[in-house]
Amino acid sequence: MSEFDFLSRLPVGQYVPTGSVIHKLDPRAKIIMFGALLIAITFTPSELGLGIGVVVLLAAILLSRVSLGFALRGLLAPLPFLLIIAVIQVFFYSSALDPIILLKLWKLNITAAGLLAGAMLLIRFCALILCLSLGSFILSTSELLQGLTRLLQPLNRIGV
Repeated sequence: MSEFDFLSRLPVGQYVPTGSVIHKLDPRAKIIMFGALLIAITFTPSELGLGIGVVVLLAAILLSRVSLGFALRGLLAPLPFLLIIAVIQVFFYSSALDPIILLKLWKLNITAAGLLAGAMLLIRFCALILCLSLGSFILSTSELLQGLTRLLQPLNRIGV
């Protein structure tokens, strides 16, 4: 059955105890940091904001002392689907601001804005997968439960 041992080679969802600075933080701080980074990468509208989010994410992975190769291995499974989505974005992105057509294939047009939109979509989804991986690398299940319990304690006062 060793050939079916897929989960041991899939880094997403695995806690990696490295004893790093990030691992030693309070679980609440890790949850807030992870959530803020996830929200920033998801909702930033600009290329610069996305670039800063990716740099912060890579710095956090390096600070956590998790091998970058191990973290990037989590992108291998969804990468074909992400590439298909990015290519669809390139072909079907329409912008009135960029009427310059770089390549025309039948009724499909490739514009510079479409290429940029496809690249941003690919980078954003890869960053989100890496961010979710980082969350599982630095937070054990017990830390996550403890941190969420302590973060949500104020809701007990209002009866939730």
